[in-house]
Formats: sequence, C-alpha cells, structure tokens
Amino acid sequence: MSSRIRVNECLEKIPNRFSLTIVAAKRMEQLMAGGLPRVNSEKSQLLKSVFDEIAQDLVEIIPPEDASKQPPEES
Repeated sequence: MSSRIRVNECLEKIPNRFSLTIVAAKRMEQLMAGGLPRVNSEKSQLLKSVFDEIAQDLVEIIPPEDASKQPPEES
C-alpha cells in the first residue's frame, strides 16, 4: 500500500489536512516517548504505524476545549 493511499484513507476519518497533521504529530510524539503502537509494524516505521492507526480508527481524537468557553485572561 502506498503512502498516498494511506493518507487518503486517513482523510476519510479526519477530513481536514491540518487536523490530520496535528493528530499524526501528537500520536508520533506518544510513540517516540514509549507509547505502545496499536498495530503490528516494524519499530523503524513509526509514521506508517501512526497512519495505520488513524485509518483503522484506533486513535481517539479529543478536540481542544472551545476557546469561547474559557474566561478571558486578566492583564
């Protein structure tokens, strides 16, 4: 499977390319910090693992809290 096909599958789950990049980067950080991959793959191919996890709906996406709900900062 080529990486282009894998990214297209991920875009079906997360339609915004910017959001997909953020999710992939955060998951990559978790794996590099010692997190366990949720798919079987070679350790040297962490990015492939990240996209496989996203394409298979194995990554939970927790949106940041709405900024409008937070009180304004005092100056």
